Amino acid sequence: EEAPRHEWLDRLFPQSFRATVLRKPLDRAFAAFYHFAMNHGKPNTTEAKLKWVGAEASSMYEYLGGDPADSAGAGREAAASLLRRYDLVLVVERFAESLVVLADALGVRLCDVLFLPAKTKHFGTRRRPHIPLAWEEPALVEDLRAAFARGLDEPLYAASVAALDAAVARLRPSGFDRRLRTLEAMLRAVERACGDPSQRKALQWQGFGR
Repeated sequence: EEAPRHEWLDRLFPQSFRATVLRKPLDRAFAAFYHFAMNHGKPNTTEAKLKWVGAEASSMYEYLGGDPADSAGAGREAAASLLRRYDLVLVVERFAESLVVLADALGVRLCDVLFLPAKTKHFGTRRRPHIPLAWEEPALVEDLRAAFARGLDEPLYAASVAALDAAVARLRPSGFDRRLRTLEAMLRAVERACGDPSQRKALQWQGFGR
């Protein structure tokens, strides 16, 4: 029988730091619909969204190595077990906080975790824009929320947020809030200096050494 992912990773990379990023499950699923499904011919209809997005209720859980056979009834326990395979799970909706925790975990400076968004969608691009969840049909969203409540991504996301909350609480006495304000100011400065969309592609290629 194959060893769980974290065990064989420990054998191959005994000193590795394993991190991943999670996003609100329903938001991620809708974004995936617009990015993958519609750009490959799926119609922008309620029926298509209900079918395609509804099938994504455990996709993050499975992508991170969770067993597709795990039951939604054991969601909290299964999610906690899966998260223990990672040293840190960053949360998209609280990315700056996640980066402060990451910098502390790695023992690096805040300037070492600065970033520029590389895949932000704009309505002027040729690809389909990612419609905000608030713009979707309320009845459709409610039906999909019910479907996601039966999946494993929601408990996985909730567990990752709880873990982030715990990490922030642990770091708060040693100046977490001050470091967060500093990082946010640094990110704004980076965006002002390097965030021009017309220059971003060139900067990305330079980052890859081309």
